[in-house]
Amino acid sequence: MINKDYVCKLGLEFIDEYSFDDTHHSFVFKHNNICVIVDDNICENNKEIVFDYSKYCEMQNKYMATFDKLYRFNYVGDSTYTKINEWLNKTPNDIEIKDVGGSFDIAHTDNTPLEKTFEDLFVESYGDNATEYLKKEYAVSLNNGRNAFIDYVVETKQIDISQTLPFEGKTFDLIIVDLSLHYFDEQTTKKIMQEIKRILRPSGNLLARVNSTADINHGAGQGEKLEENFYFVEGYNKRFFSMEDAQKFFSTIGKAKVREADMLRYTKPKKVIEVNVEREL
Repeated sequence: MINKDYVCKLGLEFIDEYSFDDTHHSFVFKHNNICVIVDDNICENNKEIVFDYSKYCEMQNKYMATFDKLYRFNYVGDSTYTKINEWLNKTPNDIEIKDVGGSFDIAHTDNTPLEKTFEDLFVESYGDNATEYLKKEYAVSLNNGRNAFIDYVVETKQIDISQTLPFEGKTFDLIIVDLSLHYFDEQTTKKIMQEIKRILRPSGNLLARVNSTADINHGAGQGEKLEENFYFVEGYNKRFFSMEDAQKFFSTIGKAKVREADMLRYTKPKKVIEVNVEREL
């Protein structure tokens, strides 16, 4: 447990204490125009409590906007007090940043334990090359003239999925396509399926949601019929999939599991087909 009185003896003034939950706590101090945050072993693994990283960042960003410098320490023992004292007496010329992480480019600093956990989970979920699509410590300018840094930004591209996808074959372990595969005629839909198959790695997965033929609240069976289960409705083309349709289209990629589901995102309930396809070898 952090000894606040001992930290104050180093010349710091106690500002505030944050309790993120029953397990994770942080203490905030200041020294002139330097803010010092000391986390009480915040990276300790507690499987019963999911740590809310957004609160961790929100609190830090608040003080970054107020002070010229901010140092943050994870308390794991009395040696932390020595580290705090060392950093209070450093000048910019004394600070050397070494990169031994190797996950991104040479500009990034080493991961905190929380960041490492996030990156490990991100790779586990989205594949070995997933970090190629992350930008770390992304710089933004604030209205007050200060700079801030976003821990992680996912790189995105706007593409026309009805055309050849701008990726090499067998690139991805996981592809997620949510409510965007149901705007095309049958020929184009089949072409898209083949493109998805091309860029998926063997045994990779496609997770998708598409309109259901039971989705009467959002245009199913309405408007001008263009093809079977394909209509011009509400100003644009919309395809509605039956369970049989979903099997027919998605099984061209691999073994497809489909099920009906409800969505409550909109004003009226929406019926969808959820799909999980494992690409064939």
